[in-house]
Amino acid sequence: MILGERSAVHSFTRLLKPVVKQARLLGWKGVVYVDDFKHIGKNHEDCLASRQILKSEAIKAGWLFSEAKEQEPSTCTKFLGYNLNTVSMKYEVPEDKLKHVLMKVSVLLGRKFTTTNRRLAKVVGHLASLYRAFPGFSRLMLRSCYATLEVSVEQGGWDRHLKLSEEAKFELSWWRENMRRLNGGPLKQDLQEVVTNLFGDASGTGLYLYQENPRKTLLSKPLEDEDRKKSSTHRELMVFKDFYTTKEAEALAGKVVTHHTDNKGTFFIVKNGSRMPELQELALQIFLACRDKNIKLKVEWKRRSEEEMEDADEGSRGPWSLREEFTVDERSRDVILKKFRPDLDCMATRLNTLTRRYFSLAREEEAEGRNLFAQRLGDEIFWLHPHPGQLLKCLR
Repeated sequence: MILGERSAVHSFTRLLKPVVKQARLLGWKGVVYVDDFKHIGKNHEDCLASRQILKSEAIKAGWLFSEAKEQEPSTCTKFLGYNLNTVSMKYEVPEDKLKHVLMKVSVLLGRKFTTTNRRLAKVVGHLASLYRAFPGFSRLMLRSCYATLEVSVEQGGWDRHLKLSEEAKFELSWWRENMRRLNGGPLKQDLQEVVTNLFGDASGTGLYLYQENPRKTLLSKPLEDEDRKKSSTHRELMVFKDFYTTKEAEALAGKVVTHHTDNKGTFFIVKNGSRMPELQELALQIFLACRDKNIKLKVEWKRRSEEEMEDADEGSRGPWSLREEFTVDERSRDVILKKFRPDLDCMATRLNTLTRRYFSLAREEEAEGRNLFAQRLGDEIFWLHPHPGQLLKCLR
């Protein structure tokens, strides 16, 4: 076999495939990558027995093994540049490699003036190659570095000097501060994890987000005039940012959250970042907020014609008059509840309702109905405290 030939690895893998197939039929358990093998067993003896099965079949086919490179069975072993930790069930970057990469990052950040495209590319390449140990954000937290490289290389090649942008410095500093603490990506998906489903949408009018079970509204607000002029992707990202960066999102701490969106651009950007600085900034705010609150965020695309997304779309269209936020002070509230014991608040939102049941103007999952003037009232005790601008309409 010619070393350096493009098809060499493919040919080697194809030649070895029948041996691996036969070994599996005989009970061998393990992983193969070109000429690297990892044997899997329940204990020390099981691993040795599994290794012997593969070696025996390979020797029959004329293959030879380097015994000097054989490792003793261990619960944490090195494979393809990672430590496979079967106790914590994580991919981990080995300590020597971790120190090497952190040193490279520190040296790059320590340069007072400029560096070269080649030096920056080496550091970014090192960090990107560790994606198994840092799943879900290895690309997101390098977007500004990639953007800086792309522009600079086009202008003057790999040896051209460049000055790191503030965004690129922030990303590299973040890696330096958090790399050791976040070292470890899952070896397998936890099939027992409980998922909280959220559905959100943004129209040209407002933002809306609700939780499926239990059914409740998490975000409902109109857009500012300036934000209405933004792209649909920007508005969809605002649904994420305006919820996960707030204190209300702390209720989801420690949970796996699947956030459904009908915008494919948003689906990609939340996971991988964006070349556009404005969208990248939103993606970073979302990621860092979820990290701080220990929320494991997953994003899924869903067709806007599906029922859950139609509900979210309806909620994002309001209307919001801001008059429904008009309410009484806390002391008066206590007196009203004690003396009159109302069953339903006729003009409220989930944030200021006096009773568990209420009517809202805009869509809210917890509301019993929308728009007081479209409702037929029964014999219950209703609390009505309208904004002065709606007083005459209520009296009529």
